[in-house]
Amino acid sequence: MDVFKQNKRIGKGVNILGYDPIWKSRSMARMRDEHFKLLKEAGFNSVRIALHPIRDGAMSTGRKLSEKWLEILDWAIEQALKNGLIPI
Repeated sequence: MDVFKQNKRIGKGVNILGYDPIWKSRSMARMRDEHFKLLKEAGFNSVRIALHPIRDGAMSTGRKLSEKWLEILDWAIEQALKNGLIPI
């Protein structure tokens, strides 16, 4: 794919989840499912999911990402795609 076309497709983006406590506990999350829809309605085309696995304690024994951390990442990607946003 042409990089210029891809960049145009990505369009306006916004960073999400960088300092959201969701990485520590889903019950403390500020970002909710409905926020992805609101971002799309506000005119954004993409979301950059800020990842800090070491800071957030996502590394389990054996230097692998924890299942809990990967589930949150999967949720963010699924919600972005469901709402017509490109996850980065």
